[in-house]
Amino acid sequence: MTYGFFLLVVLAGAFWLIAIPYALMIHFLMPREILDKYFKPPHFREGEIALFSGVPFALMRTVMLVGVMVFPKLGKKRKLTELHLETPRWYLGAAKGSFYLFFGSGLGFVAVLIALGVLELIMKLMV
Repeated sequence: MTYGFFLLVVLAGAFWLIAIPYALMIHFLMPREILDKYFKPPHFREGEIALFSGVPFALMRTVMLVGVMVFPKLGKKRKLTELHLETPRWYLGAAKGSFYLFFGSGLGFVAVLIALGVLELIMKLMV
């Protein structure tokens, strides 16, 4: 049990040591043209623009726009389906990389949790 918990903590720490700097890099490298063209009405309401311009929620804005870049159908309701066509190739590649990094890390984390549960169950059955 102690080794499994230690492994879980190490994996979670490794994920955050990679994910946080990468998310900040994606946020600060977001092309200004994209924000100027799409982060305004009619795509976003005035209250959302005010909310997502602040410090804690600006990263959320970046995550939303990156999600629409990677999966254009997510922007259907806000009429952002053409966003990925106007995004520079280098940023689109970085956006897809960030999505796959987070998704892959999340799947790996769940797989480790399942493996630890199975190992714990096997250890209880052996006693």
